[in-house]
Amino acid sequence: MNYFKMSILCGLVALSFIGCGGSDDSGIEMTSVSSYVHEREFAKDIDFFAQPDQVVVLNLETANDSVSDDEDTGGIGDDEFKIRLKEATGHEFKLNVPAGDRFTMAVTGPNGAVVALLDRDNPSATVDVGEGIHSFAITHGGGTVRNRTLFIRPGSTTVSKDCPGCNLSGINLQSHNLSEADMTGADLSNADLSNANLEYADVTDSVRQGTKMENAVVTGIRGTYPAPKKGCDASTEAGAFSCYQVTPKKCAPNDYAAITFCQCDKGSDGSPTNVSPNCLTIGENSDKTEQITLGYDNYYYVTIENYAKNPYHCFIHTFKTMGKGWSYAGTCGDSSPIKPKTTCGGCQCMDPPATDNRAFRTNCNFEPSNNSDLLNNRFYLLDKQNGNLLFRGPTPCKENEDKSYTFDYQDVMKNFQERYQQQVHDGNFPDKIIFLDISLTSNGSDQGAMLAKENEFFGGTGKPTTSYTSQPQGEGNYYDLSSFTTKSGQTVTVKGQFWWWYMKPKLEGAQSSQIDELAQKIGDWMETDNTGEGAFHYVIYIHCHVGCDRTGEVAISYLLKNRNMSSNEAYVYGSTIFQLAGTSWIRGRLAPNNDYAIGAARYNCRLCNSTSPDDCDKLLSTCSYSPVNGPFPNCNCDDQQMTCWDFSDTTSVPGPKNTVYPNPYPWSTTKWSPGCTQ
Repeated sequence: MNYFKMSILCGLVALSFIGCGGSDDSGIEMTSVSSYVHEREFAKDIDFFAQPDQVVVLNLETANDSVSDDEDTGGIGDDEFKIRLKEATGHEFKLNVPAGDRFTMAVTGPNGAVVALLDRDNPSATVDVGEGIHSFAITHGGGTVRNRTLFIRPGSTTVSKDCPGCNLSGINLQSHNLSEADMTGADLSNADLSNANLEYADVTDSVRQGTKMENAVVTGIRGTYPAPKKGCDASTEAGAFSCYQVTPKKCAPNDYAAITFCQCDKGSDGSPTNVSPNCLTIGENSDKTEQITLGYDNYYYVTIENYAKNPYHCFIHTFKTMGKGWSYAGTCGDSSPIKPKTTCGGCQCMDPPATDNRAFRTNCNFEPSNNSDLLNNRFYLLDKQNGNLLFRGPTPCKENEDKSYTFDYQDVMKNFQERYQQQVHDGNFPDKIIFLDISLTSNGSDQGAMLAKENEFFGGTGKPTTSYTSQPQGEGNYYDLSSFTTKSGQTVTVKGQFWWWYMKPKLEGAQSSQIDELAQKIGDWMETDNTGEGAFHYVIYIHCHVGCDRTGEVAISYLLKNRNMSSNEAYVYGSTIFQLAGTSWIRGRLAPNNDYAIGAARYNCRLCNSTSPDDCDKLLSTCSYSPVNGPFPNCNCDDQQMTCWDFSDTTSVPGPKNTVYPNPYPWSTTKWSPGCTQ
């Protein structure tokens, strides 16, 4: 249990605290110094209370999770706080419960009597209240497995995920879950929303000057810039817009240097900030010149991708003077236009700008990606169960200047923490972990060199020669790895084991890749109950070279087997990852190509036809294939064989606004369509 912790009394010294309301043993009424108070202030001082005109901000955790002791009041799954209310006749209390959640709230008056009891079925109460300090207790009763930021707004005491028009200037909401929140017209200036979940939030007309949104998840956020318009018309040049010509380069058959434009703000350091998730892409499947409309004196975050979907970024500025073109912006405009790589590494993938040239021409100057940057873009928490975590991504090895490789252990651990924080929102990464590194690559050429470094990192010698084996060998034999310290100062003890599980391409490869054994093994690890005190938690990392094809095949197969998803559900959730948009994150889709998609199709067919699994190979051998950039085989067969999947949607991502796949993550619900797990 997390109990209140004593701190200094909120006397005159407390005026230096942002949001300090008062202390009920101070004997005086405190003057409000902020329009809001956060739960962390209540956690510091059990006598702290908010004033009637202040917004109270809570980070309500579920009964299965917790937040930092410095920020939590009450027990796990409960938040407790106090507000001084003015005497009023017919005061209304409201509990606006987010869809799917089951919250309850009890309000106790100054005399200790219960004033109101609210829940989802009885969400409001109108009662007479006396002058004095009222105690509130809110409980997360389940329904969903998500922490939730709640705002208690003055006037009618309204508890809600929404805070339209609120003055939250300077507030610290790092790692808070603000998904679907209505923040229209709110003052978010100088607020810290880094690592927050802003999926489908509405920030229309909000003030965001100086707002920090680094590593925030912004999928579907509303109120940011719209996507640039494709095409031009006669009215374009008459307004604050200009027409640009975009010509993608054809680098090879079925390989085009596509370019994506997303409008953004210019940060104080000259780098992009608050990048809009609403973007326009030109040249995915063609080198045809297209016209687009961009605004004058605007900043755009540009991404150029090659056929392997490796992202290269560039920050540009369109000139204010009509017809004068564009240039590199901020740090990208310094003496070295391709630094820093996170925001300017794609500038070399476009022909240089000219002041009198309103054109963008991509080229094929795709240098080897910085592996750490690629890792950050593809790293994703696929599932969590019983205290165990399953991540997916690309190789954990980075390339050195001499073309050798190094196992980038520190960067992998950093990404574990950051993705956990972004996707789970409780900040409590396990303090004891067993790191299970599963490589799906071949042992030839460069992949063999990477494989050797992984094997050696776990105590082996050179690259392994036998697939489906571990280092150290044997179940439960682990290698002691270096501990690391989280951002919050927590020390994490690490043991590890490396597995080489070569996933071979095409139907012939799928027949010998033992995908069923791997899906079962990962499922067994995930189903092990490691929630007890002092337990080591499995942290599993499945990866190939770039984190797309082999990794997608295994991710889909795992979900089919262990989450009992339907084929379509497994495809959508198994091909969803994070993509960096400036300094924030959006979820996107990364589908495996046909050579590896067929392995997942074969596995699904075998799961659904346990009496005659060999028939699946006969069915799939007759399937026709879509073009190289198409995701999956197209078969004419009996639907009951479960090999005729609908994979036409390769762009939408799961989340609360998706009516077909409304749950953001596999652990968001247990209600999946009937699969056919054996």
